[in-house]
Amino acid sequence: FENIDLAKDRERLVNSFQKFVSPVLIERIRNDPQALQPGGSKQLVTVFFSDIRGFTEMSERMDPARIVVQLNEYFNAMTEIVLTFGGMLDKYVGDEIMALFGAPLPLPDAPVRAIYCALEMKARLEILHRKWAKEGFPEFAVGFGITIGEVTAGFIGSEKVLSYTAIGDTVNLASRLCANAQSGEILINSDVVKLLGDALKLEALPPLLVKGKAEPVEVFRVLGPSRLPDFLPPDSLIWGRTPKA
Repeated sequence: FENIDLAKDRERLVNSFQKFVSPVLIERIRNDPQALQPGGSKQLVTVFFSDIRGFTEMSERMDPARIVVQLNEYFNAMTEIVLTFGGMLDKYVGDEIMALFGAPLPLPDAPVRAIYCALEMKARLEILHRKWAKEGFPEFAVGFGITIGEVTAGFIGSEKVLSYTAIGDTVNLASRLCANAQSGEILINSDVVKLLGDALKLEALPPLLVKGKAEPVEVFRVLGPSRLPDFLPPDSLIWGRTPKA
């Protein structure tokens, strides 16, 4: 009976912990408790950013309580999509979402998954807009930036409070691409393009000069799917928009 109670407590603790820590990270800690130590390692990771366009101006015209209600509904829907596509939620920064694909656990097709995650988010946002219109909430647009490269990923922080995150040029570039994305745009760099195969339709944009880079960066806009991947969930909103190859 004692073991049963301990098992129940353990499961209850894990379920509660998932509200604050990504399930991917919990799985890593459960498999290797020693991983919960300060420090990082070099890893090849796909970095994902999304950001609401013009949110500061919009929030100035809204009641703070209504802003929180709308943001929570938005974050709930978008975070669920990140987890469904195998990503790890890194953090919320204001109205921005940062996620990692391929850390702390390896993930096949990480760049493709990250882009389809963004496509699913766009489709889900359309549904939210229809709901919000009935409730008197404003619509808003979202931009996306996705890169892949070597980062330093691990538990970073103080001895009392640690946070799993990634740092490095790849992270900075993903953030810059996101900041430059227009309403509904998904911007990726050439390193991501090399790993996509024929899974997506792309459009080359003029090279972009971003902060921290001496030379302009090759940038591509994702136009949409060219064929649907096998990892797409059965309830994905993308189904029906593009025939499966």
